[in-house]
Amino acid sequence: MGQVIVRGYAKINLTLRILFKRDDGYHEIESIMQKIDLYDEVILKDRVDGRVSVCSDNPDIPQHPMNGSLNIATKAAELLKTTHAPERGADVFIRKRIPVAAGLGGGSSDAAACLLGLVRLWGLELGADQLLRLGAEVGSDVPFALSSATAVVGGRGERVCPVNPPRSFWMTLVKPGPSLLAADAYAEFDSRGGGYPGDAHRVLEGISSGDLALLGSGMGNALQDAVERLVPEVGPIMEGLREFRPHSVIVSGSGPTVVAVARDRSHAEAMREAFAGRPGIECATVTQSLR
Repeated sequence: MGQVIVRGYAKINLTLRILFKRDDGYHEIESIMQKIDLYDEVILKDRVDGRVSVCSDNPDIPQHPMNGSLNIATKAAELLKTTHAPERGADVFIRKRIPVAAGLGGGSSDAAACLLGLVRLWGLELGADQLLRLGAEVGSDVPFALSSATAVVGGRGERVCPVNPPRSFWMTLVKPGPSLLAADAYAEFDSRGGGYPGDAHRVLEGISSGDLALLGSGMGNALQDAVERLVPEVGPIMEGLREFRPHSVIVSGSGPTVVAVARDRSHAEAMREAFAGRPGIECATVTQSLR
């Protein structure tokens, strides 16, 4: 097989509760995660010299070691090569569509797509449990990216319990210009705290019943206060979206992307149009949940 193309889908956090900081430096979380139809394309080609090269059309994606770290997709490829195919090589190209450092899990989805693609490219026989274990070594959100469209996630992200996805719903994503590293959002939370207005039980009831208003009423993110402090542009975006009376307005994950759950597609488009092209807005887009 000479070439494989895999989509890596973005995610939003319907809920994100932080329980405590662990001895290993990670945070113990409880979260309900949902994949959306915004995706990156990961294109993988075999190479005969046994080397792995990862590059992207987005200059914000690190291509080489930076401060002792690598692009998370590179980490995934090197780990799979070392553990299961030491003689194999690949060229990996990431066509980015998911905003970088935006709380949408783009890096994790690229790493998961890289793992899935290399398994196919190299003809490896790995079970789902093996892939999940590899994903957990690479990054906290990678196991979910390897899993179902909707799941309850625990631990530092390695415990993934798939649930039946809700009926497909529309939403508007608005990302302000500044990006935000997850480590900075968690450090701000550790320093100054934040509230948690979410109710996972209401979200799960809304998912099972198909009641989007109920689902929206339970959404909440413990990092939201921290994100608003670090990126002041987030507050006005949230207020502007609330004027459209969506089911919910929330910061996704470590931010700073703001998500508004719409009543329908036209409602989502109206919210997007209100923000598209505004000064200080990197992107405003309409997306749909996956099933």
